[in-house]
Amino acid sequence: MKTDDLLASIKSSAQAKLNVAVFAVVGFPHDTPEHLKESVPFFGEIKKMGATDLAINYFMAMPGTELFHSLYDSDQIKIDKAYFGHILQGLAIWPDVSYCSRMSRWDLAKWKFRMYWCFYSARNAEGGGEWQTVARVALTYDDLPRPCSGAQRLYGVDRD
Repeated sequence: MKTDDLLASIKSSAQAKLNVAVFAVVGFPHDTPEHLKESVPFFGEIKKMGATDLAINYFMAMPGTELFHSLYDSDQIKIDKAYFGHILQGLAIWPDVSYCSRMSRWDLAKWKFRMYWCFYSARNAEGGGEWQTVARVALTYDDLPRPCSGAQRLYGVDRD
């Protein structure tokens, strides 16, 4: 699907008052930091078009796929308990493994966070950004713990 068609579909769905959830995968064996850097602004764009939720999974080498066989044939996958564990951790904050030779597990986690940040900090079609809204609501309740000054600077919210 072409990017323009995808954005038009998201916009049309949002205008029809449908919730639009987007699913993305990072950490394919061929991913590079440059590819992921180019992708980050896209997550803000889909939010502006009306997407309401985002899930980002880490690449999982699934048996029967061409990528699985390529990784298995090059001894990058060993069928053991750890392999089956990585299949279940796709939505985890930190990946158990990286099949991407150009990026570490830590690198993948940082890119995933950047993509989430770009999406959830972007203004939606109605003009609001979820993380700023959550921070403002949370800081209006006196019974909640006081946030650190870093959170106040990050969200531009002053409780006092």
